[in-house]
Amino acid sequence: MRGTDNATLRRPRMTPERAMELLTGAMDLLREVGYEDLSMDLVAARVRCSKATLYRPWPGKRSLSAAALYATRPGKAEEINTGTLRGDLLTMVELLASQAERTRGCSPR
Repeated sequence: MRGTDNATLRRPRMTPERAMELLTGAMDLLREVGYEDLSMDLVAARVRCSKATLYRPWPGKRSLSAAALYATRPGKAEEINTGTLRGDLLTMVELLASQAERTRGCSPR
């Protein structure tokens, strides 16, 4: 194509906010249907994007699921420092339990 500027042919980069929306939607769907029934088609429909938008950063269900799990984790382990390994582990378990309680609506036994 003569006279076409290369910049006009490029796709805009996905913003971090949009990437987080996609990962959060994928995580919600993963919770609802499970890994076996999760598909890129279902995620694309849920988050209202094309499959190409999903496949660009994540080559498949496995990498999308891993990214969604990582992005929606309750806290970063390296940010927890109670002074002891036991305290750090207990804090992480408490964070995980509170997240599970919020997302599932269940109460601890």
